[in-house]
Amino acid sequence: MLHLKTGSLTVVGTGIQLVGHLTLAAKASIEQADKVLFAVADPVTAKWLQTLNVTAEALPYNTNNQRRTETYREMVDRILAEVRQGLNVCAVFYGHPGVFAYPTHEAIKQARREGFRAQMLAGISAEDCLFADLGLDPGRNGCQSFEATDFLIRRRKFDPTSALILWQIATIGNLGFYLMKRYQEAFADFHRAIELQPDYTWAIAHRGVTYRFLGEAYYPKALGDLDRAIERQPDYVWAIAYRSRIYELMKCYKQSLIDFDRAIALDENILRGKNWQIEKGLLLCYDGQYSEAIACCEQRLQQIADDTTALYCIAVSKARWQGVDKAASEIERSRTALLAQLKKGLQHTRFCLKR
Repeated sequence: MLHLKTGSLTVVGTGIQLVGHLTLAAKASIEQADKVLFAVADPVTAKWLQTLNVTAEALPYNTNNQRRTETYREMVDRILAEVRQGLNVCAVFYGHPGVFAYPTHEAIKQARREGFRAQMLAGISAEDCLFADLGLDPGRNGCQSFEATDFLIRRRKFDPTSALILWQIATIGNLGFYLMKRYQEAFADFHRAIELQPDYTWAIAHRGVTYRFLGEAYYPKALGDLDRAIERQPDYVWAIAYRSRIYELMKCYKQSLIDFDRAIALDENILRGKNWQIEKGLLLCYDGQYSEAIACCEQRLQQIADDTTALYCIAVSKARWQGVDKAASEIERSRTALLAQLKKGLQHTRFCLKR
């Protein structure tokens, strides 16, 4: 006999129309839950949910597509954390909770796998509204529904005599598998896109980058695709910066530096949070241009005097160039700055714990 753990999960949808689309079953689940977590499209619905159940709280959500999969994982973890405490949890999502909603399906799967009761209640979806708004009866000639990027890349077969709905056209070309680090599948998608449109520069560049994650043996293929993309679009700064990175991984530092300078000339912020002077200093150090590496990192220290990475690069460059003994003062300076940073971090942590 199966013994389920204390705690449960019910996933419901608000529908598309504010308040009016919420089913009676969904409303009852929200009101009776020990904890309500929600991801809805507008603040009015959020406030209304809090009137139904005072425990209602928003799930973590970041609109940046670059970290969407991370956000989905955070949602699932947050939902399951409450279920594992033995609470009857109701997770509320916009529209139908099972349509274009990875976190809902994953949360239910994990909850059941761990021995908790978990169910999904049907909600009104955008497709339901479409049938009503257009006066369309899918029972007459049929209806086909595809996600737009999937439809294009995989050449889905469809019946031209039947209605065709393509979803998420605004996000066509989203990196999907690439962002989830499922590189073999990402490669297949990019390759298929290039087969469909051989001059698709964006797909060519991203296939090149995907080659990098398939292993060292694929680096030449990565360069080939990036060369092709840059040839088609000479100011494609992202592709230029990534080609610099591939050359670095191949230890072709001079070629890497050429592309590095070219990318920075187009956009100094292309490295996303990394300081370009330090990154160039490291490349110069790898190439044996030690005095130039030191000079580059000294420029960074004029901006931030205790930048530990810049100090480290200077110390390593000096040690490689003139020997460890002659780099003693630079090594000590780097060590002192790093210890000070660690001490500051520990003090901040203690302060936060006391609050």
